[in-house]
Amino acid sequence: MDLLHRLADWVGRPQRQQLVNQLTSLSLEKVWRRVAHRVPAMRPAVARGYIRARAIHIVERHAEALSWQHPRLQRTGGTEIRNAALEQVVDRLSARAARLAAQQRAVAPTRQAA
Repeated sequence: MDLLHRLADWVGRPQRQQLVNQLTSLSLEKVWRRVAHRVPAMRPAVARGYIRARAIHIVERHAEALSWQHPRLQRTGGTEIRNAALEQVVDRLSARAARLAAQQRAVAPTRQAA
């Protein structure tokens, strides 16, 4: 019977990448709301660090909430899943900030010397 329970748990648990994607989608817009007003004016490396610093707390909070739904997340690979989700959030929002900065530079009038 123990083998049957283990097999049912293994089949029923979400795969690692699904958990990473779920954690990323939960965190993405909340992090963006915190950083959107500042990152377009920053250099890319600085913006990336700023996004990471603001995202850590939010990803951790959502990971904790997600671990209540998937208790195995705490025991097996929880740290790896958090880190992968954090990297996805940072990568996506860094790219979004770079696009926004490029759009703002294109729209802003250029000054010419007299």
